[in-house]
Amino acid sequence: MSLAPRTALLAAAIGLGSGVVAGLFGIGGGVVIVPALVLILGLAQLEAAAVSLVAIAVGTSSALIPFVLEGRVILPAGIALAIGAIVGAFAGSRFAHRIPERVLAWTFVAVVGAAAIRMLIPGQGGVETTVDLDPLLIGLLVAVGLGAGVLSVLLGIGGGIIYVPALVILADLAQHTAQGTSLVAILPAALVGVLGHGRAGRMRWRLAGAVSAGSFLGGFGGAWLAQQLAADRLQVAFGILLVVMAVRMAVSAGRSTTSSAPRA
Repeated sequence: MSLAPRTALLAAAIGLGSGVVAGLFGIGGGVVIVPALVLILGLAQLEAAAVSLVAIAVGTSSALIPFVLEGRVILPAGIALAIGAIVGAFAGSRFAHRIPERVLAWTFVAVVGAAAIRMLIPGQGGVETTVDLDPLLIGLLVAVGLGAGVLSVLLGIGGGIIYVPALVILADLAQHTAQGTSLVAILPAALVGVLGHGRAGRMRWRLAGAVSAGSFLGGFGGAWLAQQLAADRLQVAFGILLVVMAVRMAVSAGRSTTSSAPRA
């Protein structure tokens, strides 16, 4: 069944906006796509997540191009994060019912809030454009990916929101390099998610195609814009994004706790 022209245009616009955000900050863009698909196009949460992953895979591929051309990608570090993320996603799917969502939500708030403070302190950004991947750092990056993979499955977040500050703080990478490397980690995890949703029959492929068309253009445009910004300004903007995400999750977790509390 084909898409109505209005639906296709709205889907492409959603993809365009999310792609710009993804390319600009080195994140997947699901924080924009999923709410927009649910609120504007009326998709169910799982359908929106499935469509989002297709757009993330396409937009991430596009956004990688400017970072690769500028030499701002460290492939081994991205692969280490991706390995952890894939394992974490499978583990999260298997043991989701055993972990209280509010515990994960408040853990996310604490970790991202602390990272935001660190990113917003003047002169405290990373400076390295290369990194020596010793066994300890590889283990830390795999662990970060593992945690992000679990969070992405159970809370619909994670990815670059976790990867970028981790790369800045743990590996002392410059902001641009951290974002380019984050995109490497996001891509394979998104493809695994697409495969899982597709096998489960939750994928709306025509809608995913329309969103992905916008995401492809937006991802490249956002990544190109990121190359034009000074590292300190880009880092401050990313820190503000982290604050927004932490506050949003805290509000959601607070409502969940309140609604689940016994009434007098």
